[in-house]
Amino acid sequence: MIEIIILTHGSLANGFENTIKLFVNTPHIKTFTLNPYDDLNAFRDSIETAIFNSHTKDILVLVDLFGGTPFNTVVKLCNEKNHLNKNIEILSGVNLPMVLEAALNMEDKSLEEVKNIALDSGKNGIRDFYAEFNQKEGI
Repeated sequence: MIEIIILTHGSLANGFENTIKLFVNTPHIKTFTLNPYDDLNAFRDSIETAIFNSHTKDILVLVDLFGGTPFNTVVKLCNEKNHLNKNIEILSGVNLPMVLEAALNMEDKSLEEVKNIALDSGKNGIRDFYAEFNQKEGI
């Protein structure tokens, strides 16, 4: 069993959480959003508390933008706190296929397996319909 933490700018993380509930009901997904004028120290403290209080050692963190404030916050936190005695993997570029596949596999797969599933699903979830359609039609 792993835990998933989603960090995003704006309310995107909440949207992922609400959508995932249509497919799987798990209390092991936590979301944190960063909005304009939010206190960055409070944001950081919330993430640290969630990681520290997690009931599992294995945590997959999904963030929206590589190098954005949510990403930089969790990376800095993990480096400063030596991962808070947890096994933590961080992926950026979060999208719905990534979150859904991670959520569907978090109960019975290892952190490394779920990370790879999420990464593959995230990449494969980006498709060009017309390019694929025209290729199949021979156009």
